[in-house]
Amino acid sequence: MPTVTYISQATITNFGPLTTTHTAPASCATEPNHLYFAAETDKPEYLWAYPTCTMQLYGKCIPSGDQYDHLITATYAKTFDIGFYHYYSPGLYCPSNWTTVGKYVKGTGSAAQISGALTKTESEPVPQRWELGRPFHADPSSVWNEALDPSETLAVCCPSEYTLDFNGNCYSVLGDASSYGYSEICGFVIPTTAVPLTSTISGRTVHKFTGPVPVATFTRDMQTGELKGGSLVVSRVPAVALIHQEADFTKASGDDDTKENSGNRMGERSCAMLLLTMAVMTTLAISGL
Repeated sequence: MPTVTYISQATITNFGPLTTTHTAPASCATEPNHLYFAAETDKPEYLWAYPTCTMQLYGKCIPSGDQYDHLITATYAKTFDIGFYHYYSPGLYCPSNWTTVGKYVKGTGSAAQISGALTKTESEPVPQRWELGRPFHADPSSVWNEALDPSETLAVCCPSEYTLDFNGNCYSVLGDASSYGYSEICGFVIPTTAVPLTSTISGRTVHKFTGPVPVATFTRDMQTGELKGGSLVVSRVPAVALIHQEADFTKASGDDDTKENSGNRMGERSCAMLLLTMAVMTTLAISGL
């Protein structure tokens, strides 16, 4: 399990073990309500704005969803601050109907083995947008290289037909925004006394605050022409990041065997007690009692 709680431009939180396959309610697949407008049609992973300020909670749709929702509502919905990444450790299995989209195996002296979506890099700087709890965009491999300890493996899961983005989420394009009839977007305000520091990260200008700043959201009317004809509506869900060592699979298998053996022993005891009871009843019947 990683020991760090902070990496570049984000905090990182362990949501605990995930050693069984999480199955979400069927409604999670039929009610896509975690939506945003894409910044550009050819880069749908980047957010331009939310169509509503209503808090987008996940609940049982993701593992430990209540924990994720609490972190968002209790902290990040109220302050302008760096976002967070979360992971599950030991994490062994993707949720049902999700798939592994990338792996990062951090060796003990040899070069790391990185595959799938974790090899993607940003081709050019994209303006940062403030998002509730989401960290600034970064190449996935650089993020997890800071988090993983030697000999640990990371597997990142996304729902089937979703794609990993640059700040710890999975996204899927639903369609052209013009067909959805939205007329409002969510905005935010911060105190005028809060003055950010300006720095450059990966060639882009980033405005950072030295500490959490109170923030308030508001819904405003969308201006004529503000939502470009090619803008897309995108659905998004937090990626499930599983961190483990190979020994964790052995331990999980051993725990299952222990439970099975314990169940067998209980069954054997129950069977023995049943036979003993039947023997006593037979003896009593023969003796006429």
